[in-house]
Amino acid sequence: QIAIGDFKIKLLAGLNNIAMPLKPPTLLTAKALAQKIKATIIFRFDAASQQLEFFVPQAFEASNFKIDGG
Repeated sequence: QIAIGDFKIKLLAGLNNIAMPLKPPTLLTAKALAQKIKATIIFRFDAASQQLEFFVPQAFEASNFKIDGG
């Protein structure tokens, strides 16, 4: 059995990289994650298309995508 909990991390202004768990307990979207961590950009690599996908809250709201483990 794996314990699931919360954690806090203080990020400095600038470029930060956070990896998501492989099987998150709750589903997230790029928009929800950006709001939660106050990010200015969320991106992922889509293995099927071999392309990077971006979500920029202030510019590309329509590019919101689900964040799922695998």
